[in-house]
Amino acid sequence: MDFTSLFLHSLAAPPHLTNNFKDTALCPDLYKQNADTAKQLITLYSRGIIEAGYPFFYDINHLDCYCFLYTLSGSGKITYKKNGTEPQIYTLAPSSLIFFHCRQPFTLESVSAPWKFKILFAGGGNLPFYMTSTKEPFACLLENATDCELLHHLNMLFQSSLESDIIHKIHDEKNMTCFCVSFLSEFLKSSQSYQRTPKYLLEMKYLFDTQYEQSYSLDELELFLGISKYRLCREFSYYFGESPIQYLNRIRISNSKLLLQDTNLKVHEIGTKVGIENTNHFIQLFKRQEGTTPLIYRETRLLS
Repeated sequence: MDFTSLFLHSLAAPPHLTNNFKDTALCPDLYKQNADTAKQLITLYSRGIIEAGYPFFYDINHLDCYCFLYTLSGSGKITYKKNGTEPQIYTLAPSSLIFFHCRQPFTLESVSAPWKFKILFAGGGNLPFYMTSTKEPFACLLENATDCELLHHLNMLFQSSLESDIIHKIHDEKNMTCFCVSFLSEFLKSSQSYQRTPKYLLEMKYLFDTQYEQSYSLDELELFLGISKYRLCREFSYYFGESPIQYLNRIRISNSKLLLQDTNLKVHEIGTKVGIENTNHFIQLFKRQEGTTPLIYRETRLLS
């Protein structure tokens, strides 16, 4: 049975959707399957970028696969229903990334429309290991999935071919493994050590992760957070393993790599976009982190 049929068979009731959506709206782009690789490798079934209005409601009873859902804008929610227990609700806000098994009955619905999200269905390979490693009974929600490497791997999955030949399936395995490892690493950090991190440091890190193009000074951060700049430097280094400026520059360079690969912007324009106005300084920082210059990095990626 193909994935579309399995998906439709899993619906506990007809979905409530706006007029322009079919019942299969959650799985618009289907991967062609390869029976040989499916026995050993992670198998991608379907993917899509969806902009859901209201209503947008699915009640799914049993679908034997895993799902990743990344919210771009708007919001939605997933509710797990288990007999004899309170429903477990996960709110899906912008930049949240959730990983879950679809076997457990659940509902998925839009809350703030338009709800735009990326969704990917997959199974097999090492996915059961990644799921059990989180030790979560229902789903693994990364509320602030802003790590540029994680998002890069997600984008690669949405740019890959849907064809069934073995070369494309090997590339799918590589991209999915990199994505899952990045996700698991970020999830475990956020659910364990980050729970003990002071709120003001998490707020500082969030600024660097999401507004890295802005100019920052320790004096301004001291006023904004109400914490001594010396304490901020000392504690940030302790909890995150590098100083604030080292962390911010790493985030900036990592995001510049995406711009070098995905745009035709010039090097000085990219430096400015990630918050490094001085082009020579940008090139020096890039070479220190990546071992090569921005131009050579771009040329190498275009050839690969």
